[in-house]
Amino acid sequence: MGIQPTNVVVMMTITDYTADLERKKDLVAVTKSLLYAINRQVMI
Repeated sequence: MGIQPTNVVVMMTITDYTADLERKKDLVAVTKSLLYAINRQVMI
């Protein structure tokens, strides 16, 4: 029984961490596409 709460906490932490990584990846993707769009505007 003592292991159960720890497991739940670990799972929640991993889920939060993964969600955070996904958000950061999205942010990087958005930033890259913005920079790409700006570069194309500058090139033209």
